[in-house]
Amino acid sequence: MKILHSKPTLRAVLFAVGLTSALNAHADDEARKAILELRVQLKATVQTVQEQQNQITQLNEALAKLRGQHDVTANTVGQLKADQSATYDSVDKRLVALEPIPIEVQVQKSYDAAALLLENKDYAAALKAFDAHAKKFPQSAQMADVRYSQGFAAFALNNQKLAVQHLTRFVEQYATHEKMPDALFVLGNAQLTLNKKPDANATFKKLIAAFPEHANSQKAALLLK
Repeated sequence: MKILHSKPTLRAVLFAVGLTSALNAHADDEARKAILELRVQLKATVQTVQEQQNQITQLNEALAKLRGQHDVTANTVGQLKADQSATYDSVDKRLVALEPIPIEVQVQKSYDAAALLLENKDYAAALKAFDAHAKKFPQSAQMADVRYSQGFAAFALNNQKLAVQHLTRFVEQYATHEKMPDALFVLGNAQLTLNKKPDANATFKKLIAAFPEHANSQKAALLLK
């Protein structure tokens, strides 16, 4: 028995070709549609990114502006504080200048300043300072020390006459003062330098009699002539 193979007809071929074309066209439409959607999405994404970037830029600008304002504010506050402090200091100094300084404070400051000069061996300045103190505060509690210091400074400056003058006054006025052994010894040396030997001997004898155990008395005994 023969098997018969039928040949495709022209109509069948055309149908197949049309079907294929239709399918291809449909596929192309879908692809184009997908591409268009992707383009739309990409455009939207790009726009969103640009908007976000703009927002970030605006925020950075705002932050920079705020930082600038903060710096300006900080500088202004700092300057105001400095000005305020300077004003307070100025007012305080003016108030101090206007307030009367208690007399005892003035006396002590005057004496301390002179004593510091003497301690630093600035004898000329010390002598002037003690002279000024004695003139301004003749009744001060420090006058005994002032008189002795005047004599000592004058002796250190080799002004023996002035030294004798101050130390003689000290010896006469402050017999019980703790500096009496030193005052008598310096006075005797000043008198001896002026070639007033009788006066010097009298002073040294007085020192030895009043303070026999003092080191100055031992030195004075060697100077007796």
